Amino acid sequence: MTRDNARAAEQFKASQEQMARDIANASEQSPRPKISAPPPRPTATPTRKPVPIRPSPQARAQPQDTPQPQDEPQLPSAPRLPVR
Repeated sequence: MTRDNARAAEQFKASQEQMARDIANASEQSPRPKISAPPPRPTATPTRKPVPIRPSPQARAQPQDTPQPQDEPQLPSAPRLPVR
């Protein structure tokens, strides 16, 4: 079993060396074109703070149908007896 592992390791090493040679030969035969620098990235615009939403003039105005305060306090209504 130890011999099998040693033989497998040798074969693996040989195949690695062969691949390294093949890659080197392929690189020499077809040189890669030089890649130009990427285009400049657009500058980021500064983020603006959100504008607070103000209520419209109609929403700020007091409603016209508001009851006016009365002089005497109102009591809960109860049935009244007729006056004789």
